[in-house]
Amino acid sequence: MSARKNETDLEAFRWVVLIEEGPLPPEQQREFETWLALTPKHRGAFIRARAASLHFDRVGALAAGRGVLSPQPNGARRKLIAAALSATSLVGVGAWLGRQWIEDAWRGERYVSSLGQVMRVALPDGSTLLLNTATEVFVRYGRNRREIRIARGEALFTVARAIQPFTVHVGEWIVRAVSAVFAVHQGPVMSIAVTEGNVEVLPADSSAIREPQRLVANQEVLVGAGGVWRVLPVSDAELGRRLAWRTGMVVFDGQPLHAVVAEMNRYSARQIVCDDPVLSERHIVGVFGMTDTQTFVSMLETQFGVEAVLEGTTVHLRSRSQ
Repeated sequence: MSARKNETDLEAFRWVVLIEEGPLPPEQQREFETWLALTPKHRGAFIRARAASLHFDRVGALAAGRGVLSPQPNGARRKLIAAALSATSLVGVGAWLGRQWIEDAWRGERYVSSLGQVMRVALPDGSTLLLNTATEVFVRYGRNRREIRIARGEALFTVARAIQPFTVHVGEWIVRAVSAVFAVHQGPVMSIAVTEGNVEVLPADSSAIREPQRLVANQEVLVGAGGVWRVLPVSDAELGRRLAWRTGMVVFDGQPLHAVVAEMNRYSARQIVCDDPVLSERHIVGVFGMTDTQTFVSMLETQFGVEAVLEGTTVHLRSRSQ
């Protein structure tokens, strides 16, 4: 899929160059219109290629000391586009055009789990991905690469040993492993927890001056705003609790209600809101189906004297004494 995607983008660049060199002959114009109408992906690729061509014009104009609105000579445009594509590949060009282009060029095979779903993905080398609720990943596998990018959500990686390193791109960071089991959760605070083997965490920006952080089993790293991170120990019991979603369950062992509610809300369209700040600090112990909001709310009503009021798709929690 990744190769076909790059071929489409390259074809779009070819059409942009031909069109900008002058009117197409009638037969070639019909060929272009047929290609453009064949699939919406062709139209999207052509729009992006036109934007890239304009960018190349501006770059070339500035380099030559001309005004940015002056037309770029056709031969120079061809050379500039060819040089950019060969030097940076489509991913490098995408860095100039914004995040959406980067995502389109990077993609590879796309896997998405729906709300409340756990999805297993078997990879060609025997490695596996387990996607938690509402998770989106892109997989690129080849003779010399084993690369995953997490666009959103949470995944558990079981990495089979191979010559090529296994790399996971998440936000501005890369997780690299040879043989390991680890979980990555992308959120306001990104977490990477290792259950077996070891991994390295390093900045995606190769120019960043920072040594890779090595994590071994029963360690996790939390990465917050500004790249500030903390490495913490984590017990087998805690790892088991956090990864209970593998079997469709969520487990709470004394977490405050506000944290429990946030976790339950990840799996259901019916959202819970705690309107009582005192109640939100109560500690919860229990095991629930991760999409079973009703059983969870019923437990709160019977054991904690909570009143649950349904308004649309939102359940409001408050103490009965209010």
